[in-house]
Amino acid sequence: MSSRTRQLIFVCVVISALICLVYILIYGSGYRLDAQQWKLVPTGSIRFAIEPANNMLVLLLPDAQSSTKTAGSFTHLLPGTYHFSIEATGYYPINYTLEIKPSATIILEPIRLWPDHGLFKIDSTTAISEPNLRDGLTLNKYSLDIKTSANKKTIIRLSQPITAASWIDDTPYIAYSTASEFHIIDTREQTDYHDQLISSLPEPITQLSYDKSTKAMLLKNQTTVYSYPLEVAK
Repeated sequence: MSSRTRQLIFVCVVISALICLVYILIYGSGYRLDAQQWKLVPTGSIRFAIEPANNMLVLLLPDAQSSTKTAGSFTHLLPGTYHFSIEATGYYPINYTLEIKPSATIILEPIRLWPDHGLFKIDSTTAISEPNLRDGLTLNKYSLDIKTSANKKTIIRLSQPITAASWIDDTPYIAYSTASEFHIIDTREQTDYHDQLISSLPEPITQLSYDKSTKAMLLKNQTTVYSYPLEVAK
């Protein structure tokens, strides 16, 4: 190999190393090359923590990133729309559509998984506490509103009447029922108020609340009391 060839190889290696170093520095500062626009753009991220801890798969599309951790993050995401999903044995799947913005982090802490085990009839004499109506939770005939001194936010509008509602204590979730269904809704705007159908109802519910001692939602009508445990029995 001639000295000229060796010099050429050395120059190519140095240039390649410099290009890689520049890219690493740019990537580390929160920028990424957008291949469609062919320019560097500031990236965003998603931070999550899932309860209860369980064997699960977290998937982010269209980046095809995945995680099996109950707490973690997806970083250096180009601005745009992403599909964030969670699957865990014994629980309803979660599917969020998230809009990633430049230099911003979407924080989803906590994300609660809801057991796929339906409702259980319990002793009809079981006492049920008053619903938790914190943050000005207002039950209208066809909508749920949160009222504060500064503003009013409508969480959901339905075509059928809402019969009962209550916050799940110390969470951003509200449980509510219609004449035929029981739901739990996420009140955070970044989840687009994700609404999970938990169970159909054999009869309309007139009262529901969270019971701390059993970690369950209790639902009642004139003759029956139902329990919905918020964790899968082990």
